Amino acid sequence: MFGSQALETAIGLALMFFVIATASSAVVEFVSRLFGKRSADLEKTVKHMLAGQDVDDTDVAKAWTMFAGTSVYAAAREGAGKALLTQKRRPSYLSAKAFADATLEMIVEGNRLVAMDQLPANLRKRLDPLVRQTRGELVEIRAGLESWFDETMSRAEGAYKKWVTLLLFIVGLVFAVAGNAATTTVADDLWHNSVVRQSVVDAAGQVAANGQAADELDSIAKATSAMQQFSLPVGWDSQSRAEWRSDSAWTWHRTATVAGWLLTALLVMLGGPFWFDLLSKFVSLRSSGTKPVPAVDDHSSASVKQRAIRELSTTGLVGLPAVDVPQFLAAALGVEPPTDPPPTDSPPTDSPPAEAAAAAEGAVAQP
Repeated sequence: MFGSQALETAIGLALMFFVIATASSAVVEFVSRLFGKRSADLEKTVKHMLAGQDVDDTDVAKAWTMFAGTSVYAAAREGAGKALLTQKRRPSYLSAKAFADATLEMIVEGNRLVAMDQLPANLRKRLDPLVRQTRGELVEIRAGLESWFDETMSRAEGAYKKWVTLLLFIVGLVFAVAGNAATTTVADDLWHNSVVRQSVVDAAGQVAANGQAADELDSIAKATSAMQQFSLPVGWDSQSRAEWRSDSAWTWHRTATVAGWLLTALLVMLGGPFWFDLLSKFVSLRSSGTKPVPAVDDHSSASVKQRAIRELSTTGLVGLPAVDVPQFLAAALGVEPPTDPPPTDSPPTDSPPAEAAAAAEGAVAQP
């Protein structure tokens, strides 16, 4: 009972985190597209690769003008969408091959390299040892440029993920407060209310079975409505508003609620896919039930009885006192041998040996 109750409570919490995390991710993605965050980060990274960091803005602008003027980048820009706010058309992604092709277009004229002093400072610093090591082989230079781009973009992607994680926490906290989705309160309600818990578990089973990703949960109203539709104990009703507006200052209830909001926001940072996978595992674990005992360990199974018959026929245990009958054999024959042998000074009784012998003879007599 306790294990089932704990698992069902965990299912309800995972469902809540999944809904809020998915809604928060939709908001974060919208903000990223609104400001063209990915395309801006890509442009900033390429500028630093070409001109270096902490350099004059004029040098940065010159380096970027050379790169943006290549046919490779022009084609990538034409195929990109516009940022919602700035209306600038810039690519959000660039492959390592495209970067290498664009850079080679900058440094190669015909079949020869241009003068190094005409190139941006940081690119020149990177190319000088690369050209000497490869002896001017364009294939080797291209491979070196691709490797350089992949390494740099890996660090840039890490910075972008940190930005997304921080924004997920902020948006998740807004959802938690606006929808009164405090982890502590919801867990307490689920634990003590079996009716609500069962409704939430049923809804979670449908979500896991249908693979619902909740892509459209991009607003607080939609997310709160979805959680209430799943019977999750969230939202601001008259009772919760009255408790929050009570004259008592920072009571235990308020402190626990605020802590629950913060905990919800922290767990939302794990993302919607994480909580959906965990929710599916919890639902699968609940529906699978308890693992059955193997036949060799089940004293009521035919396998154990067959082993008992074989043991009797090969060792001749018929007529032994019950205390000498092996445990597995006694269990298979339905005889419970005493745990302690009878005192030596008392006369032995005939009933236990007779019972064991009779049961053993009956087992051997079976075909």
